[in-house]
Formats: sequence, structure tokens, C-alpha cells
Amino acid sequence: MQNQKILLSKAILKNSLIKLLKERPLDKISVTLLCKTAGLNRSTFYAYYQDVQDLMDEMVDEFVEEIPILYQRMSDQEILEKVNKYTKFLEENRDAFFAVVKYGDMEEKFTVLWKEQQLEYYNRDFSMVNAKMQEHFTLLCTFIVNGLTALYSDWLQNEKYISSDDVAQMILDIFRIAREI
Repeated sequence: MQNQKILLSKAILKNSLIKLLKERPLDKISVTLLCKTAGLNRSTFYAYYQDVQDLMDEMVDEFVEEIPILYQRMSDQEILEKVNKYTKFLEENRDAFFAVVKYGDMEEKFTVLWKEQQLEYYNRDFSMVNAKMQEHFTLLCTFIVNGLTALYSDWLQNEKYISSDDVAQMILDIFRIAREI
């Protein structure tokens, strides 16, 4: 486990990166500029990261790690609780979410994780399924991931407030429909 000083330094760097991403694209942010904005030395940055992309990759991984793992044997209430927890996490980390969606490879990692989860969730054994069915399932996972990303993005940008509980319920309803496919 990392000590408090490391966690604080990393949090400051991440918050500074999010702030800078509101002003310029990722490829226009140097380690020097990031450290100046963070009020930290470059040596502190390099103690944890190789470059700015490495920091962004860590931020993406943190979002991916928070994605709820769902299993077929879970009740709708259990699924709703997990999805609601993730929805609240996104709400609390709104700016970071937009940064990783725009500049990270979150969509790709999320799609891979989602497909793995769905294989477990629907208990599918693709070794017995033809290539066409496998491709259909891959496309369905891509569709759901892109849809969820868009749903969360629109919700977080929307000026009319919809509660995180309502968003989680909508997602549960989507999962119910997907079960039928």
C-alpha cells in the first residue's frame, strides 16, 4: 500500500492534469507544465510516471478498476447496488471521467473488460459457437459499452439533474433487455 505522501502527490498531479486538459489537448501538456501547475518538482513526477501519457493511463485504469463486476446469479437489486455505486463514483469524479474518455484509451479497456464480464455473466462457452455468433456478441458488447459511455457522458453534462439512482435504474433496465438477446 502506498503511503499518504505518495497518494497526495499523485492526487495533485492528477488534479493538475485534469485542470490543464480543460485548456489544451493532452499532447500539448509537458511534464514541466504539469509540474509547474501542480507545484511539484519534476523528480517527484518521474518517481511515479514515465511521461504524461503514463499518468493518463493510470487514471484510465482507476476508472476501469471501479467498473462493477456483474454475475448472472446476482439479483436485480445486487446489480442495481453495484451500478449505482459506480454511477455515484462517476458523478464524484466528473472532470476526471471526461478527461479519460477524451484522452485515454478507456473505451478500449472498458470494451475488453465488458466482453470478459459478459462471457462470465451469460455463462457462454464460445468454443462451441461459430465465428459469426462470436462476432455478433463482440458487436453487442461494443454497442453496450459505447452506449453506456454516451449515457454517462450525456448525464454528467446535462443541465437538468437526473439522480444517480435514476441513471443506475436505467442501466439495470438496459441489462435486463440485453439478457433477452
